[in-house]
Amino acid sequence: MNDEVNTEDGVVELVEDKVDEEFAELQGKYNNLKSKIGTLANERAELLRQNNELLQQTTSKNDDWDYDPAERKAEQALSQVQKLQQDAEKRELARDYPGYQDEVSSEAFRTWVAESPYRQRRFVAADSMDFDAARELLSEWTEKKSQAHQAQDQREASRKQALNSASMEKGSAGGTGKKVWDRNWLVDQQVNNPGWYRANYAEIMQAYREGRVKKR
Repeated sequence: MNDEVNTEDGVVELVEDKVDEEFAELQGKYNNLKSKIGTLANERAELLRQNNELLQQTTSKNDDWDYDPAERKAEQALSQVQKLQQDAEKRELARDYPGYQDEVSSEAFRTWVAESPYRQRRFVAADSMDFDAARELLSEWTEKKSQAHQAQDQREASRKQALNSASMEKGSAGGTGKKVWDRNWLVDQQVNNPGWYRANYAEIMQAYREGRVKKR
């Protein structure tokens, strides 16, 4: 009887050991599978990250699917050459027309440009880096200023000549030895040199009263 009980206990122990062994094996396979799933998930995340970076780099280079790196380099080189040419043209303008930037910003220059539709078009072209248009405008403006200065100098010379020769001629008006004024010259001074005329107004009126203003 005891031998039978011992035999049954041995069988039970063998079965339990077998079950434990199989469970441990299954547990190991489960852990391995779980580890592989985690590794695959990490690899997938890394692939997605690399794909996003590649897409961003491609988009930043060119939004066009026909992007050509060689063509882009050629465009950049051409742009640099154009900038160098523009800088050289600006230096030549500054050499030929010193202070031209201040001139084109002045109210007198802008008023002069606005008086002519043709000059307006030239000004727009010059503002868009058309240096031929800029030279044309600056040349015409410089000539206009030169002519204005010459005319002013001629007027000043004429007034000085009249002052020296005809305006302040001394004579014997009634034996007094006072100045005899040229009436036309006084009228010119009243119009073109009002400051001087006001300063000498009392003396001029006295000359009129004394008959010392003559018409030549």
